[in-house]
Amino acid sequence: MILSSAIENDIEITVQKAMQTWNIPGLALVIIKDDKLLHMKGYGVREIGKPEPVDENTLFGAASITKTFTATGMGLLVQDGKLAWDDPVTKYLPTFQLYDSHATQLLTIRDLLCHRSGIGSDSGEVLVYSSYPTDEVVRRLRYIPPEYSFRSGFGYSSLMFTTAGLIISTVSGMSWDDFIRQRIFEPIGMTNSVTNSRYFTDQSNIAIPHEEIKGNLRAVTYRQDARLEAIASVCTSVSDIAFWLRLQLNGGCINEKKI
Repeated sequence: MILSSAIENDIEITVQKAMQTWNIPGLALVIIKDDKLLHMKGYGVREIGKPEPVDENTLFGAASITKTFTATGMGLLVQDGKLAWDDPVTKYLPTFQLYDSHATQLLTIRDLLCHRSGIGSDSGEVLVYSSYPTDEVVRRLRYIPPEYSFRSGFGYSSLMFTTAGLIISTVSGMSWDDFIRQRIFEPIGMTNSVTNSRYFTDQSNIAIPHEEIKGNLRAVTYRQDARLEAIASVCTSVSDIAFWLRLQLNGGCINEKKI
């Protein structure tokens, strides 16, 4: 299937309008349908005030899309028979503790990924921007009072995914970064992606983060010291994320290979 010139023009107009509305220096877009690549293109520049353009191989911080890789990593361990969705977290992290002792005992792998631990949305998130190692971040969950009783409300919690990442590392015997790279990136062809900006090494085709202050956009540096591994650390391009989209749309298969 090939997009008509009219549709391509509509995409161009829509993207340019979005960039202007949201004050975005650059973005990249990919469209997949029926396992076919219909559109893939970069727009704008990698950094405001500089000429280098965004293209299909430009690396962007994927932010919380990282959580989908962590959840898939958990699924791979379930597939391997190394854990089960409804196993208690304390089976793999014996010292794990929440503020609510009842929730501590009942919290399962599935609960970690469903944002129903009782911790409120973004509560305690300052911990992931601290200098504490991941196991210390997870240890300090016990000091965060819940906003809901266990499983009675939805609270978006990055810290539960931090815990999930620690379980992946504990069960697999490798770091979260190595697990995601070896079990997901490499098998499906995401050869340009990294699990943290500290792995950029010799790469230069990188979109710089920006923030807007009083209407003025400015570039900021990547945080390499924050504990974002399992929650917001993946950096990828649309040419790579196309493989990820195809994997999801095809029920875990890509190029007729079951992952």
